[in-house]
Amino acid sequence: MAAAAVAAVMGATVVAADAAAVNPRPDRNISSVDTRHYTTELCAETFQLSAKPSPAKEQQRLKSSFRLSGAQSTGLHVPPSGRSGFAEVADTPDSRAGRVKLRIGVPGAKHDGGKQRVITLKPGTNRIGDETGGMLYLTVEGNSSATTSVEFAGHFAKVPRFVLGETSGENFRTMLDNSDAPWVEYVSERVIVTVDRATALKYRDQDPVKLMRTYDAIVRIQDRVNDVGEEGGSLAPSPLRQHIVLDGQKRKGTARTANGYTAFGPAHAGVLLSSGKLSRGETAWDIWRELSRPRQLKPVSGDGLGEAMAGIYAVQVERDISGLPLSGPRGWHTRTLAKLREAKPTLESVRGAVMLDQLALAYGSKDFWRSVNRLILEEEFPKPQRAQDALIMKTSAIAGEDLREFFAKWGVFPGEELGKLFDAMKFPKPRVDPFTLGGERKVSIVPFGQ
Repeated sequence: MAAAAVAAVMGATVVAADAAAVNPRPDRNISSVDTRHYTTELCAETFQLSAKPSPAKEQQRLKSSFRLSGAQSTGLHVPPSGRSGFAEVADTPDSRAGRVKLRIGVPGAKHDGGKQRVITLKPGTNRIGDETGGMLYLTVEGNSSATTSVEFAGHFAKVPRFVLGETSGENFRTMLDNSDAPWVEYVSERVIVTVDRATALKYRDQDPVKLMRTYDAIVRIQDRVNDVGEEGGSLAPSPLRQHIVLDGQKRKGTARTANGYTAFGPAHAGVLLSSGKLSRGETAWDIWRELSRPRQLKPVSGDGLGEAMAGIYAVQVERDISGLPLSGPRGWHTRTLAKLREAKPTLESVRGAVMLDQLALAYGSKDFWRSVNRLILEEEFPKPQRAQDALIMKTSAIAGEDLREFFAKWGVFPGEELGKLFDAMKFPKPRVDPFTLGGERKVSIVPFGQ
């Protein structure tokens, strides 16, 4: 549908504040980012969509704890209104089957309408409107090789949007300076980063090219911990993206991962929007851990082990992104790893990182966890099986040694059935106790998850 035709139907209102007059619930609280007061324009934008596997199927294939996002960023924000514009959808097998979806709202951001609203787009003209307004994302789930075009026409806000490989840093900063839209988006091959505009402006001079390349590098490093990757991995990486949300209005908590997104609060803005700080363990350790959640393997992340398992992905980023050579199990310690090896670690997340990194030091810091996770991905566990049992069994199998005593020192204990299995397998005891690596310590034996 041409923009002129839309204008004839809708009139020529170009400021979203006027849309409050037709908002069915004008008294609804839209929080301090007032999406009713920003400039929209009459526009026509066309997107070509290719089907991607569903996040649920990818989660099952990769045995991950959380789902990635199949959403395609449009860079458009619909104002709060009962009528804003139209989506013209091509007649294709995917659209006829109801697989073309429009998702409205930034996931995890309450002031962008709360929970995402999902609309099935049919072939032909679809009217688009939303009471509270929100960012627009498109998804097509399936295995079709065909593409489906979707044209948006009407009054929308074009948010500043940086696409790695397409947008220059200079053009992005110009968009950022001239926009009053509530959100900003950065898009790369592996990641979407959505940031409230007020926060993005504070870091406008950061290089978005380096920033998004750093995010992609982190994701690829963490994928390799699971033996997933474009080159040499036993499994292909997911074609889905990780959606990172930096919400300047978020006040409760600092970070949260759920299916489809990872949300951070303003305390992390200085790291999330700076490629330099995002590359350094002393500033980015907690962020690396949180970014690993969609790659943590579910079979070994229950029973209180989730925080511990996040540590192996952060440690690998620390090692790979720093460029330090791998020179043996005792050969190097960055500041972050040295800090983790302080005596008497108390926080469960720190205890877990130290515990699991000791195994990497003992059995090969480069490949140990890659081998363990490959075994987890390739084998089906008997059902049900405790995560702690799975961890003890798989690490012992790769080490070729009985690691029950090592784990017991950290408060991870095998179940009765696993104990019988170990007794029958007769693994030898470790030649070198991994617990002594990185400095012997005394710890209070508190079972994980308690």
